[in-house]
Amino acid sequence: MARKLEKKNDSKLLFELQLLHKLSKKSWKQLLKKEKDRRGVKHNQLVFVGMANVANYWWCAARAVMKSRDQELEFFQSYLVDRLRYSLKLGRIKKLPRKRMDWLEVGEDLTLRDLQPLLERRQKEMKGIFVITEAVEREGVLYVNPDLTPEAYETFVNGAKQRGVRIAHVNEDPILRGEMLETSRVERYPRIRCNFRWNDYVVVGVPDGLTDEFVYEYKTTRNKFLLSFTKPVALAQTDLYG
Repeated sequence: MARKLEKKNDSKLLFELQLLHKLSKKSWKQLLKKEKDRRGVKHNQLVFVGMANVANYWWCAARAVMKSRDQELEFFQSYLVDRLRYSLKLGRIKKLPRKRMDWLEVGEDLTLRDLQPLLERRQKEMKGIFVITEAVEREGVLYVNPDLTPEAYETFVNGAKQRGVRIAHVNEDPILRGEMLETSRVERYPRIRCNFRWNDYVVVGVPDGLTDEFVYEYKTTRNKFLLSFTKPVALAQTDLYG
């Protein structure tokens, strides 16, 4: 009975969140301006940043700033959607306020401690689950996980040849390589996106894993030479999550 009620609540939650997904980019920009007005900052002032971008200061400071400015609207969306979604899931509100401007005040006092019940639920759901990304096809190019057995790898290659699809080594796309190898090489822990205020900024991010004792972040590099440059970024990112 409890499980049925949970599914019913999840369906109601999805219905409410559809309102957010239907918002236009223009509407999101208006909400961002209103949020900056609430905080008493100028519209051109950077407020919402990603943890990964902040950590990348140790790789290239200029790139970290430019990427943060370019992605601010995206991080604001994540921030607001999370606050509304978590407030609905935790029963703090029954439905979204009718006025969009009122959305900005929902869940202002939420902390990671408040999200503990949601994290525990994900821990239960993830027990015994381990999914490997075997292959990914993008724009007529197939990338195969190098961790597959030779037989499984050959099956994907032969299938791609028959369809006239080009086979590419995952090293051609380092980000995809990292995402793919993460599914086959690392320990799996529940994840939950969170944010916190830091002076005039709001830092948003989702670690690769969260437990009661540590935060987990997975990184890959093209070669060992780049490891010395990537490690400070990884450590800074996990410090932020922690």
